[in-house]
Amino acid sequence: MKTKALFAVALMLAVSFAMVIPADDSDAAVSGFSLEGGNKISIERGDTITLHVKYTSDFPTTLRVVITDKSQPQADPVFRENMEFKAGGGTLKITYNYDKGDSPVYMKIAFIQGSLEVGHIDYEVNYTSSIWSNPALYVAIIIVVVLIIIFVVYKSRTAPKKDKNTLTFEQIEAERQAQRSAAAPKKEAPSAAKSERQKYLASKRKKE
Repeated sequence: MKTKALFAVALMLAVSFAMVIPADDSDAAVSGFSLEGGNKISIERGDTITLHVKYTSDFPTTLRVVITDKSQPQADPVFRENMEFKAGGGTLKITYNYDKGDSPVYMKIAFIQGSLEVGHIDYEVNYTSSIWSNPALYVAIIIVVVLIIIFVVYKSRTAPKKDKNTLTFEQIEAERQAQRSAAAPKKEAPSAAKSERQKYLASKRKKE
């Protein structure tokens, strides 16, 4: 009887100790972390970075997600938030802003349960610059606009001025009448021979 009692006590102690032993990586509920689209990201400086993390999970749980710049491991994390993971797996959306350092920047996402890191993803961010993000472009546009304005003002001042019409309405109307008269067909004056014949006929009538 004493042997059986001691065995039962030992079994209960073993179960109790097993419940308080911390889980290692193989006991983690969430695994299989990966980034959709690959581990190289291209983005314009100043834009928001969006990550889609695919994972598998044995049951629903909450992990702390921490993103750090690998070149500055002692600096404050770029992103840190407790996030929920669904049973069976899914896709986790993470957004943050970070454009410090020379391109490319090497980053790390760590997934932490309690004080244990259960997984991580290393990825690379390449920053691109839009032509409109260059301040020199706006300065050049302003200079061109100012030069165009100066040229237009200069041309308007140096152009020959047209004489203003100082004639009165009556004078203008008289000129129009003169032009119309000059353009009208003139009647032909009777020829000298015709005039002499008319005089002859007239004198002959008087004699009769």
